[in-house]
Amino acid sequence: MLQRYGVQGLKHFGHELRGRCPIHKGEGSDAFKVNVEKQVFQCFSCQAKGNVLDFVGGYGEMQRPRLPE
Repeated sequence: MLQRYGVQGLKHFGHELRGRCPIHKGEGSDAFKVNVEKQVFQCFSCQAKGNVLDFVGGYGEMQRPRLPE
């Protein structure tokens, strides 16, 4: 699902995915973590965290192209 929103470059570490935060585009290479089993995410740099619905509702909205009014 993360690839659907343009999140790339996450690496598997056990039951977690780690990589660069897609929300604040931070420099910390492993600051963004996704717990696949619990379906939650957290960035230790920008403090963003939540579940899959929070991610889609927050970050997903930022990535969705806007239609002209």
